[in-house]
Amino acid sequence: MKPVRHRRIIVTTLCAVSFALLLGWGAVTVIRPRLILRERLHHAMSLAVACRMYATEHDGKFPGKLEELVPDYISNLDFLVIPSSDGKHPLDLHYFGGRDTDPPETILIRISPEHPGDSEVIVQADSSGFIRRSAGGR
Repeated sequence: MKPVRHRRIIVTTLCAVSFALLLGWGAVTVIRPRLILRERLHHAMSLAVACRMYATEHDGKFPGKLEELVPDYISNLDFLVIPSSDGKHPLDLHYFGGRDTDPPETILIRISPEHPGDSEVIVQADSSGFIRRSAGGR
């Protein structure tokens, strides 16, 4: 093989690898926030299930505050801390309480958006949940 052809092959290979790396990095920056939101949703839904278990043993009443779930329904208070994506501070976890007979669409748990314009996590009294995207948000 001639040296020029080797250079062309090397340059083409480097361009292809660079493009693949850039494409992969772009996918990570788009997908990672969604994965974090899904993780928060799963976490909040687990808390809602614990609340429903509590209610079965307390005349249909959800706990007055989430701390009452420890240690019988969740292992420790750390489970009530929802970290930010950088892990530097906890997010606001709002708990509304109620009864297991509340309408299914009643909000039981809300995790505030990490930043203004971000999406929030909502879990309802029936333990279903969703990610509510803000208008023009991420």
